[in-house]
Amino acid sequence: MSPSLLVTGATGKQGGATIRALLHSDFEILALTRDATSAPAQKLAALSPNVKLLQGNLNNVAAIFDQARIISRNSIWGIFSVSPINKRDPSVEEVQGRNLIDAAVFNNVQLFVYTSVDRGGAQSATTPTNVPFWTTKHRIEQHLRIKAKSSGMRYTILRPTSFMELVSDDLTGRMFATMWKNHFDNQRMHLVAVRDIGYFAAQAFLHSDRYMGVEMTLTGDELTFAEADAVFRDKFGKPLPTANSVLVSVFLRVSKTARIIFESIKERPADLGIEECRKIHPGLTDWKTWIGEESNFAKKLDPAM
Repeated sequence: MSPSLLVTGATGKQGGATIRALLHSDFEILALTRDATSAPAQKLAALSPNVKLLQGNLNNVAAIFDQARIISRNSIWGIFSVSPINKRDPSVEEVQGRNLIDAAVFNNVQLFVYTSVDRGGAQSATTPTNVPFWTTKHRIEQHLRIKAKSSGMRYTILRPTSFMELVSDDLTGRMFATMWKNHFDNQRMHLVAVRDIGYFAAQAFLHSDRYMGVEMTLTGDELTFAEADAVFRDKFGKPLPTANSVLVSVFLRVSKTARIIFESIKERPADLGIEECRKIHPGLTDWKTWIGEESNFAKKLDPAM
């Protein structure tokens, strides 16, 4: 009987990437979604008969486990947890994250893989930062370590750097590119493709003994804006799209959270273990590959991608 994994955020970027990375494994995948009838959920279910939709939400974790017992004959062996950010009230995310960990221990889950956020490489474990919802993830990590130690549940913590997917041709993506261009002082930014987060999460489940207690930063490339722009120009024959600089400067003055996030990103150390990531994943996605194959810029040129 194949072991079952509960994947939270199944229709989101990281949860979806994790499911896709596990499609050819022997795991039964319980994909947690708020609406099992939605188009994204149905698209997931169509990927493989091993993917089963589990409707529920993190405000009621007991009901999630009850529903899992209805749709699967297996108990949940492992959990992939990505806690949704609540910008209005970060405490909501913390409560959801802690409750899921507690429920995992109560239901004898063997492995808990938590995707958090990088807060300075090896210093992340002791660096909450001033970003409210990064601090929340830091506290969830602390709770996970305590509960894992007292219960014997194994755990892995993955800490992605900035998503390559933040760069896009919509206003949000253009604003991110502008902040990178104007406010990063020619410093290299660390970036990771979401599909690689899924790869590392899958490895934690497939080789659980190897990743037991591992806490690692995930990064796939490191570039200055000028370097990223040069790659984009070489591929598309035009500069990387940006927004109005005055608009972005005003936004950073008005949005304290955005300002703190960018300052925290700038404070990351230069070496965040990219070579370690490449050793584990030789196919690690670099900026050139992502821009040419996965970005929405590439998909506009070839809608079939």
